[in-house]
Amino acid sequence: MSAAPKTSPWPNILVSGGHITPALATIEYLREEYPEISLSFVGRKFTQEKERQPAKEQELMTELGIPFFAASAAKFHRAHWWRNAEEGIRFVPSLYRAYRILQDNDIDLFLSFGGYLAVPFAIMAKLTGKKVVTHEQTKTTGLANQFISWIADTVAISHEASRKHFPKQKIVLTGNPIRRSLLQTVRSRPAWIPESKKPILYVTGGSQGSQTINNTVSQILPELTSKFLVIHQCGQSQHHRYMSQLQAVADELTEAQRENYVIREWVEEKEVSWILQNAVLAISRSGANTTLEMSIQALPAIFIPLPFSHNNEQYKNAQQLVEAGAALLLEQKDLNDESLWEAVQEASAQRAHMKRRAEKLRDTLQTNGAELLAEACISLLRS
Repeated sequence: MSAAPKTSPWPNILVSGGHITPALATIEYLREEYPEISLSFVGRKFTQEKERQPAKEQELMTELGIPFFAASAAKFHRAHWWRNAEEGIRFVPSLYRAYRILQDNDIDLFLSFGGYLAVPFAIMAKLTGKKVVTHEQTKTTGLANQFISWIADTVAISHEASRKHFPKQKIVLTGNPIRRSLLQTVRSRPAWIPESKKPILYVTGGSQGSQTINNTVSQILPELTSKFLVIHQCGQSQHHRYMSQLQAVADELTEAQRENYVIREWVEEKEVSWILQNAVLAISRSGANTTLEMSIQALPAIFIPLPFSHNNEQYKNAQQLVEAGAALLLEQKDLNDESLWEAVQEASAQRAHMKRRAEKLRDTLQTNGAELLAEACISLLRS
């Protein structure tokens, strides 16, 4: 296939964010340092297609003023291989959709952050002579990024441990792109967070939330709110009304306890930064971005890894911080109201030590990942 003629003198980059946080960090850097470059984003309209749960990607791009293109793609499975025939039917239409978006928008470079949605775009970008860069956030790799790496011109990795998964001659070590607000002091308290003399405990299960974490935390709210101002980012789910369920529990608390409990489905970037900079403890899943962001802020945490994450990635992320003395690990199989409260008490007792260990770990972190990845893209465009 031949590429459509260029209509703009400036490069056009199409971003796909299997991992949205590093994608946003890289977009931020490119917009500030290379304003002449045109950026657009392709993502899911729904987090889960069958449940029609809206994804956050389109809303975020609209706020940034970046063109958003909705697309879907086949999701091939290693374990549930019998489902691949059904997914294969969706693959050809996804290739055509990718071709049209790439061609109609004069795209010069496709920047992927992994995920199955990126596969047809990487294929069509390669076939139409466009540059392809993919970024691996984790220490391992998913099936999609492993495939894309053979198509890509450049494979950016966050960890040395990832080298063994990709073609050596394509690898660039960039680290994980980090949002600038996480590297800067955010002084303005979000208006929705009340003033309190109690220390802040931050609870999060990610953008989609965690039913397990939400339910367990709800069982010990009287204990938690007696000790902390609890900020609970509960997430959004098509099947579970987390916000209303937690509010119903909160309504049963005393007035004093309710004043120390704040629930939000979603927390904006600068708000997260302020919380991480001012909290004394977190209860959280342990995805790569979450553990990195908490490490940057030297925030002691109780990590509850997602037990079925790919290659047990979340357990490994948490274990690294536990070994550094900066966090506690509570496996989901051992999670209940008693074990969580015991972990909170233990973390509170050890907080000063954990904080010192977290600060020591922070000094070893690479924080210019967005710059290195963006410059790798620019270098490729100029080659």
